[in-house]
Amino acid sequence: MDMCIFGGSGLIGQSLAAAVEKSGHHAWVMSRNSGPVEYGTVHTYSLGTLRKDIEALPVTGPYAIVNLAGESISGGRWTQNRRRSIRQSRIELTRALSGAIASLDRMPEVFVSGSAVGYYGSSETATFVEDSAPGTGFLPEVTMGWEQAAENAAKQTRVVLLRTGVVLSLHGGALPPMVTPYRLFAGGRVGSGRQWVSWIHIADVVGIIQFCIANRQISGPVNVTAPNPVRMDEFGRLIGAVLHRPHWFPVPALMMRLLFGSMSEIILEGQRVLPEVVQHSGYEFQFQDPQVALADLLRGV
Repeated sequence: MDMCIFGGSGLIGQSLAAAVEKSGHHAWVMSRNSGPVEYGTVHTYSLGTLRKDIEALPVTGPYAIVNLAGESISGGRWTQNRRRSIRQSRIELTRALSGAIASLDRMPEVFVSGSAVGYYGSSETATFVEDSAPGTGFLPEVTMGWEQAAENAAKQTRVVLLRTGVVLSLHGGALPPMVTPYRLFAGGRVGSGRQWVSWIHIADVVGIIQFCIANRQISGPVNVTAPNPVRMDEFGRLIGAVLHRPHWFPVPALMMRLLFGSMSEIILEGQRVLPEVVQHSGYEFQFQDPQVALADLLRGV
């Protein structure tokens, strides 16, 4: 199916656009500027003209709108200004998209909108599935607002909410900075090491998005995580094993908090999240074992 992708120049967006084009369909990368992308065709938009900008696309068949836009939560300390920017970059566009969808002459088959496992808050003991209650704090607050903005489109079309975990890719996201200390023989436990890492290989992120678009019975929240989350200490040991490097140099939680402030919670805290919806719907993961996933990505590094 053709796709109109907001946030299509980012890690997940470009991986999705590549898969769409390789399957013989078209990906329109919606951007506020006309900068080049490797995959997909760039179309500019503004919040004030979203309906017109979407309807200007040369769509000839069924299509999906995918919203992956939002400022990175790991781009620096969470100052008050950054918190505001993180929140607004997600909620304002999503709210505008929901409003535009409501007035389109030609409805998309599905509206897929980003979210995150931060919805659940953090816990070392609980397990979270799609119908688990939200947590408390900044990240749960942002993701709840993000999802509520997307759900405004549910009267017009099917809505899927992607509660995405820690995406593994060498082209961005969490993995490159996690790998660097091991390359320098300085990898080790971060914080207590007991925090959960609900990881997922980038290939399965794309696979799950395409699976949800193709399966009309799927709507609402979908956990985009592998079925075998691991604790941070074990995840680090696996990186070391794949790279043939020691796992020995601990990084205390206090140091992380001094360096990153409240943003350190995305590293020092975690949640055990299971992808119940896609598993029950028959999705077949390409990577279920974290060591196999890491070996695939770090081969030759």
